[in-house]
Amino acid sequence: MGWAGGRRFSYAALFTLGVAGCTAFGGPPPLPCPVASIVSDASQATVFKDGPGRDLIDIRFEIEIDAIASDCDYNRAGDEITIRTGVRIVATRGPAAQGSDVAFSFFVAVVDRGQRVLARERFESALVFGPAQRRAGAVEEIEEVIPLPEGLSGANYEILVGIVLTADQLEFNRLRLRR
Repeated sequence: MGWAGGRRFSYAALFTLGVAGCTAFGGPPPLPCPVASIVSDASQATVFKDGPGRDLIDIRFEIEIDAIASDCDYNRAGDEITIRTGVRIVATRGPAAQGSDVAFSFFVAVVDRGQRVLARERFESALVFGPAQRRAGAVEEIEEVIPLPEGLSGANYEILVGIVLTADQLEFNRLRLRR
């Protein structure tokens, strides 16, 4: 399995991925693509300023994966599938923000029906805020090629996407989800 990408493309492209490759008239129905999902515990990251404070005034940035879309193509032999996943990431500057950019990591993983991780790749990204700009966003496009054993299809796999979190950020997210 090999990863490629990290390339940014327009927001409009994210929402056209789902229709790419579909047959408009006639022909056999397209083979199934893996379902793409955002890991709920890893969908957001809150970056606080250094120190013990964890109030709203202590937030430097909030980062969120707010949309994903994917499509796929099978090779002619049917023994390989290429999956393209668009990940839209949005960040909001908080009251304690310093500087004009925020760097973070996110991951894309391929799992089988038993949720066994077959491939996981970490990607680095940064969002740059313009002067007086409170929100910034980007869409990252990731491409994965998966070899398909005989009798399997894209329906046997799932694409999972999330932000790489520290232990404190994960705990903060889980507390927020319980509320």
